Amino acid sequence: EANLRRFNRIQFWMQHHREAWTSNLFNRDILCESVGYNRHLVLQSVRSQGFNNVHDYINSYRIDYLKSLIRRREVKTVTECLVAGFGAVKTARSCFEKMERVPLDEFLAEYNQGLSNGQNVSVTEAPD
Repeated sequence: EANLRRFNRIQFWMQHHREAWTSNLFNRDILCESVGYNRHLVLQSVRSQGFNNVHDYINSYRIDYLKSLIRRREVKTVTECLVAGFGAVKTARSCFEKMERVPLDEFLAEYNQGLSNGQNVSVTEAPD
């Protein structure tokens, strides 16, 4: 229960501070300082909710944000993906594929192709 309570605080902070985690300088230590927990407590809290580590947790926000930017047509190329907070395109690609089980380039290509054909695009979610 303590982990869930801490996780809820962390999650609330993340949801209300997009400007912080969309910076590629944002990391685990900044998150810890921002929420007032040490590294061990933050790690314990995010692991209790199924994340491997704090970096995966932060990147899950970046991936969700990136997908929304792509769907809104604010991001059309892989190089534009850095606006979601990734420090490098390579990192964005690897995190996206790890979490979404589809390559970022493929997601973008399918989405862009569907829009150019005038279709409603719904890139399918990978099965769990």
